[in-house]
Amino acid sequence: FQAEDGIRDVERSRGLGDVYKRQELQELKTATDASLFQRLYTHLKNQKLIRFLDKVDKNVWEKIERGEILELDGKIELSAMENLFDLLRAILPFMKSQKQDRGTNVSIQLLESIISARDAVNTKIILKDEKYKFVATLPQKNIRVTKRELNSLYSVLCRVQRKLKPDETFDLFSLIPGIKLPREQIQNLVRTFPPELKPYLGKSVSLENFRISYPAMIVTPIAIYR
Repeated sequence: FQAEDGIRDVERSRGLGDVYKRQELQELKTATDASLFQRLYTHLKNQKLIRFLDKVDKNVWEKIERGEILELDGKIELSAMENLFDLLRAILPFMKSQKQDRGTNVSIQLLESIISARDAVNTKIILKDEKYKFVATLPQKNIRVTKRELNSLYSVLCRVQRKLKPDETFDLFSLIPGIKLPREQIQNLVRTFPPELKPYLGKSVSLENFRISYPAMIVTPIAIYR
């Protein structure tokens, strides 16, 4: 009799287990992005895995390690390169219609191929001390607002991908998957940009619009929220 009771207990526990699994599956099916994120955020917070930052100084900066999860409280800003691409996308038809030398034509073709292949938005995350730079690539398919609405105050949960070393620079083109432009091609691109449109950025367009330098950090966004 004890053996039979034991079998029944096992069968009952299996039945309950199946019920719980079905409930869990149903919860996941009906979960929203917000509820799934809240579950993740609560877990990370309870495990003390999130470092909150709204300002940075040298001491804080040096303690941040690769792979660490940060919650940044600041302003998201489209990179200068992102603004350039938006403008170039609009004026490319005009540029192609004009007679150009061979070098300029090559740059225009390169631009056209990059613009058509891009499916992400490059951003900077500005904290109180703008000396310390955070940059991130946001996949277009994951953005729930218009690109211009990104230019605002947000909290960003992200993971540190890498930190630049002193005297190191990083080309923002490297944030575009599969694209790494040589310095000469970037310089050609800068020269190709029509002079009359340079005020769009509020300053002269130069190679520095396409790169960041130390102290800077490249992060992988997990979520952006208010």
